[in-house]
Amino acid sequence: MAERCVLEVRDVFDAQEHLEREGEQAAGNTVKLAALLVHAAVRHVLWVWGQVPEPMVSLARKADAALEAAGRSVGAPRVVCSIDDDVEPQRYVGLGRNAHLRRVLDALCASVRLEQRLHAAFRAVAHMPHAHLHLAMVHGNALAYPRAVLVISMADLCTVPASATHDTPERTARRQKTSTALERKLVRFCMEHDAVLSKRLAPGKTRAMLYAPAAMRIDGWVPRPDWNAPLAQFTYEDAEHAEHAEHAEHAPRSPSPSPQTDMLEARTSRMRMPLHTAAQRRAPRAPSAVHRAKHTALPQLWLLGATRQAPFQATSQNKGYWEQMLYMVNSTASSKPECYTAQLVWQHGNYTIFPDNSMRLEPYLPDGRQQIADACSDGRDVLQWYGQTEVMARYEITTYMHYDKPGQGPQPFYLLQMFEFDGSPKLPMYLRYRPPQMLPTQQLHYDSFREHLTLRPLAGARVHAAFSFELASDDASLHHFRILPRALLQPVASLDVDALQLTLTAGRWQYARWGTPAPLDGDEATASGAEIWASFAAQHASLGKRWRVLTSALASVFCTSLDAIDEATSVSPSRDYFMQRANTTQLHAYLPAESVCTENITPILKLLPCKNGAGLASLIQSHTILSAEFHSMSVKVVKTAHGHLVKLGIQAVMRAPLMSQTTNWTLEQVFGRSLDSVCPVADSSTLSILAPSDTDVAPLPADHAVEDAGRYFGTLRSADEIDLGIDAPFSYVRPERLYRYNTLDLAAYGGALHVAFVADVQGPLLHPPPFRASRQVRGYGQERNTVCLTLRNDLAVPVHVAYYDHLPWFILPLMHTLQAHAAVDAYDEHDGFVRFRDEVETPFVGDAAYTPPVLRNSTGSVELTLRVPAASTLTVTYTILKRVLHYAEHVPDPHRGVDLPPAMFVLLHTPTHASAMARVQAARIYTAPSLLDIAVPDFSMPYNIILFYSTFVALFFGSLLNIMIRRFYDVVVEA
Repeated sequence: MAERCVLEVRDVFDAQEHLEREGEQAAGNTVKLAALLVHAAVRHVLWVWGQVPEPMVSLARKADAALEAAGRSVGAPRVVCSIDDDVEPQRYVGLGRNAHLRRVLDALCASVRLEQRLHAAFRAVAHMPHAHLHLAMVHGNALAYPRAVLVISMADLCTVPASATHDTPERTARRQKTSTALERKLVRFCMEHDAVLSKRLAPGKTRAMLYAPAAMRIDGWVPRPDWNAPLAQFTYEDAEHAEHAEHAEHAPRSPSPSPQTDMLEARTSRMRMPLHTAAQRRAPRAPSAVHRAKHTALPQLWLLGATRQAPFQATSQNKGYWEQMLYMVNSTASSKPECYTAQLVWQHGNYTIFPDNSMRLEPYLPDGRQQIADACSDGRDVLQWYGQTEVMARYEITTYMHYDKPGQGPQPFYLLQMFEFDGSPKLPMYLRYRPPQMLPTQQLHYDSFREHLTLRPLAGARVHAAFSFELASDDASLHHFRILPRALLQPVASLDVDALQLTLTAGRWQYARWGTPAPLDGDEATASGAEIWASFAAQHASLGKRWRVLTSALASVFCTSLDAIDEATSVSPSRDYFMQRANTTQLHAYLPAESVCTENITPILKLLPCKNGAGLASLIQSHTILSAEFHSMSVKVVKTAHGHLVKLGIQAVMRAPLMSQTTNWTLEQVFGRSLDSVCPVADSSTLSILAPSDTDVAPLPADHAVEDAGRYFGTLRSADEIDLGIDAPFSYVRPERLYRYNTLDLAAYGGALHVAFVADVQGPLLHPPPFRASRQVRGYGQERNTVCLTLRNDLAVPVHVAYYDHLPWFILPLMHTLQAHAAVDAYDEHDGFVRFRDEVETPFVGDAAYTPPVLRNSTGSVELTLRVPAASTLTVTYTILKRVLHYAEHVPDPHRGVDLPPAMFVLLHTPTHASAMARVQAARIYTAPSLLDIAVPDFSMPYNIILFYSTFVALFFGSLLNIMIRRFYDVVVEA
């Protein structure tokens, strides 16, 4: 059975004479391996902490340069030290999020200073195909320098070199004798220098490979209690306890091997007995306590930030924190010894102890990282998310005694032994810190998924269902994704898109009867057809190319015809209508004739963590949504400070058969099924019903989450109190209530949620919204038409509105024909209005921005700031010229007309916008798309001509052919 010796790098230099005899030819590969290790370590430190200070970026670049230089120049032993020449850790005191970053950098610089000893270790490793090197960096005060562990297979020392093509029995015997002596020296070296001996349990499995020293920490526990203080031996064979106990009083007190050595190799007498002299064979003190109590967590003494208490005091706490760090360089191919693979793993999380004394170590999944660097892959690294949950069958806490300290006597130390699910022990952990010293125990990266459904009865026996799904992450990496959809984020992030919104809508939202689309979550007004806008990080020459790539990528993801959008159909507005972001360029485009079908809903559902198999998304059925008279889907992506935010929305207006003045609604009637599943990834899942206070809702929320909706909409008065005057727009038939259901806890509703409510056919609104806007295209003829904007303001104060409209290249507005006229309501001394002359006088058009359309080249836009007086109707008109289209430029159904994109009206920030009327008044209003009748050629004329001449030829072709080619001959007929 081959043995493995685990050596610390700081001690390998002393054993170099035993190891380098077969490694002289590997000096060139040593440099590559050393540079690769430092390069990977620097990179690992960078992505663990997220924020990268500029000095550390420079250090990483130097590491890359060192690795590249090592690949070109063989035998440059100072390549790693060249990094250390420019590194001064004292300069980086104020860098990073906290002091841990400086300690990480100090440890990294210390590892660079050990280049000579690393070099000696690598020379021994380079020619051994099964050797491994671990570099475990301990953050905090565990060690003043990083611990590197070299795992060497003893069998490799006994192999015949490749250069020895022939051998003799004498040479073989001499080599075996030398190898045996070398093996004993190495084992003795391990025992004398606090190294770890580990026995191979099975092919490919070794205890030393499970957790290298200083590679894992659980609260205050580390793999070694104190590397400078001697410890007693313990856990020898049970049969030898009595023999050691007899010599306990007389044995000299001298340094002894590590308890790890005895813990792992106590039962290998062949390896232990020849290595201990009489002076070293000192009996240990018997263990003072072994804790196996159930329902007992690790003592609170080792919880971060906890106060000191008596050792092993039982507490009610059954959770704590842990972290794992593993740096490993493997030489796997004997045919190519120059190819090395460096693997870096880091993760942390919390553990839970269960009543059966088992332990579950659960990592913070968004934080774990794994980096794999291959020396033979042109320096390219693979960086990916990493998270590995481990379950320990049980654990034991054992108390042992230190050697006597001057004036203090024997001092206890404590050992934590964990056992895997199959009963095999892990490497022991020792209590080192009081309180623990760890990396931040809180989660460094956050992924969240929230889902929400709002049901609201509308006038006309309709109900509005609005689904909202929010996915957020503070990890901006493009190499690994956990919750955020890769198909959507990769094109968005790679093209430097700061914000993006895509909507697909069929039908028209009736603002006058239904109010705002989303009174709780903000304005969610959408335009008919397809609408897309994007905010790019910077303006440069490739903006148009990036825009085309983005629309093509979205078209493939959502199965739409967005790839038809190009520079000729896009506009860059002068105002930030959608999202105000500094130093960005916005592009906006419409496809008013885009239809919505099942192929559009399915891709959106696939972006969700649970798809439509669980959670609120399970209520979304394609045939149910598409059969609604109004349905809309939206996708919004926003780049945050450290990651991205994705919002997905689906809303629809369903209609029930009108049988009476009230309509009974249930989830089964609205969606065809009840809610009986929970998405396990969701952090929150709620269902809200916004209904009048006298509505019967059953069942009520289990946590009695019933609130007065007035807290969201302001103080609104009922119709009984006031019917006329300036407060009429704020009147209601009756107040409303908000019912919130926590759908993560379906057990409170018997495992499934069946909600039923009664809705009034008349709806909760008494009056239409106080501000309304519309656009019509008037006139006749093939040359020009008139665009008429009608804005109605029922408020007692003027309203400022921004008008934004696209101008396709086939129309040309005549801006000199722009006219505005306000029709003020007749004076009534009882209405309470006070009008001033300057409010009803011109000008009604303020700021204006006009981009003329270029024929067959680009789409134009018109942006106006309009002032609508109180209690008046403002009419704005201007004339447009219709250009003649070429024969091939017409749509497939030209006689239907050409679609004009909808216009948009945005209420500017005035008291109107922030008042209580936000319940009924949408801040953004889209008009319906318009049909423009343009000059259409007679497409049937060619077919008519072909048909006429074909018929003519068919009728006379036979006669003409007979006349032309027929010959007459005399025929003699005999009698």
